[in-house]
Amino acid sequence: MKRLVFIVLAIFIIVFPSCSSKSKNEEKKNENKEQVMKIDQKQASTFIDNYLRYVLKGDYSNLSGYYSEKLKSSIQEVKPQSNPRPVAFKISEGEFEKDKAEFKVTIFNAYDNKPYFSVDFF
Repeated sequence: MKRLVFIVLAIFIIVFPSCSSKSKNEEKKNENKEQVMKIDQKQASTFIDNYLRYVLKGDYSNLSGYYSEKLKSSIQEVKPQSNPRPVAFKISEGEFEKDKAEFKVTIFNAYDNKPYFSVDFF
């Protein structure tokens, strides 16, 4: 009888602390995910602004720093586009959610030697 009580108590001592720590760890993981998923509006605006400035300069080596590893591996070579080329941009309003941000961007393109101008909305 003493053995049976001892075995039951040992099982309870082992099982209960491990169950309670799992729920605390899961709560901490969920809190960390929410913190990571939030997008800072100012940083997102700065990110898109810097990216578009590199596009205007045609600095494709620095642009690759903004791409994910999967995208970098799929791109073989980026050929610079001389005409028409982007000459200006305008960042309009942005929509922010928990895990994503969307901006309305207007890019102005022009030829160097021709009287041509176009506007693209993204």
